[in-house]
Amino acid sequence: MVWPYKVRVVGAGIAGLSFAVALTQRAKASGPGELSTDCLRIDEAASGPSSDGAGIQLGPNVVRLLQNDLGLSNALHTLSFAPKCISLYSLQSGKRLARLSLEDFERRYGAKYLTMHRASLQSSLLARLHESGHTVSWASPFNNGQEGPLATASQHKSNETRTTQGLEYKDTLLVGADGRRSACRKVYFEPFEQAKGRLGKPNALRQPFFTGQLALRSVVTSLNNVPEAQQQEIAVWTAPHHHLVGYPMVMPVAAGTRLHYNLVGFITSEDTNSNAAGWSCLASTDQVRLLLQALHPSLQWIPTSAESWSSWPLWASPTMQSPEDHYKNNVFLIGDAAHAMRPHQAQGSAMAIEDACALANHLTSGSGTLHDKCQRTAQERWQRNARVQRQSLRNGRIFQFTGPMAWFRDRALGLAGSRLMDQPWLFRGPSSL
Repeated sequence: MVWPYKVRVVGAGIAGLSFAVALTQRAKASGPGELSTDCLRIDEAASGPSSDGAGIQLGPNVVRLLQNDLGLSNALHTLSFAPKCISLYSLQSGKRLARLSLEDFERRYGAKYLTMHRASLQSSLLARLHESGHTVSWASPFNNGQEGPLATASQHKSNETRTTQGLEYKDTLLVGADGRRSACRKVYFEPFEQAKGRLGKPNALRQPFFTGQLALRSVVTSLNNVPEAQQQEIAVWTAPHHHLVGYPMVMPVAAGTRLHYNLVGFITSEDTNSNAAGWSCLASTDQVRLLLQALHPSLQWIPTSAESWSSWPLWASPTMQSPEDHYKNNVFLIGDAAHAMRPHQAQGSAMAIEDACALANHLTSGSGTLHDKCQRTAQERWQRNARVQRQSLRNGRIFQFTGPMAWFRDRALGLAGSRLMDQPWLFRGPSSL
């Protein structure tokens, strides 16, 4: 079988690399064989891979995909950490409110629950892509699809025509994996929604919005400064209007790897200029003070051990409403380009990888046209992504309850904490993967 499609991927982050690797693996296993560089191209605006970012949590739903579909078992063994449990605490009293054991997750869900540094996952995916004979075209911006390497994806000259009609070639697929500020979404999706609004139909623009929260991140470089209980768990400390998350993660160092402790706290903010902030933006003294206010004495190791805090604005997409939020006319959005998520369910990267593997699976199996396969993927993915979006929003509110609501939360966690924290519908993964 000859591979029948030309696929252009915009973005070489976790979403784009996961899709490219999954597609090459699936194509090789299902019949078409190795894809030529003419059939698959990955373009990235950045000049090269970035070491920016922080720790990420990987539930068993995505660890299975990383192991089985993306061939990263060895990388996970070397570069990830398997915590024993997830614990919820009060930031003000230091008391543990609930505990969910993770030690039986491999038996129950087919894979462990892991933590990892984002850059380690990206570099592992990039190495896997190179093994397949493909590479990334760095410093290759999208340019609105009008010039450069992606120009062959469309013959339309105007944004208006291209957006409403899609790509000219029925056997060409453009995969937008270019993050929250997605140029693919801006060119092919947003003007389409604006046109619907002008025609008197509901106007549901998918543009991400600032959530009113900042994430403050820091790293404790030695676990000797972290209490023994926290060295083996993911900890969530709740407080009125803010909360804090911490967990061990493996960091590459000159001598190999070393366990560090990742800290990320969430505070409210009215900073209207947060869109310009990046990973390296230092948090202000007032922001750190707001996060660590009323800290219980047993938690004083946090301010004394944490290195400088960075400030990162949290943006999120509106909750997905239909398959068209993923796919329109041979343009498919995955990951943050389609559904930038609040991090309070720790599933943003996981949903991006699920998107990637689902699309690769449909493209390399089943019958129908390219359009049919993309439609099936979009129909399969949007409701699960929407559910995670809603749960992430709900979790953020629950973690930061005040007054009587906080008391009822703590009471419920004390009575049925592990059952409330477990998420079988999520950790089992979608039935198609």
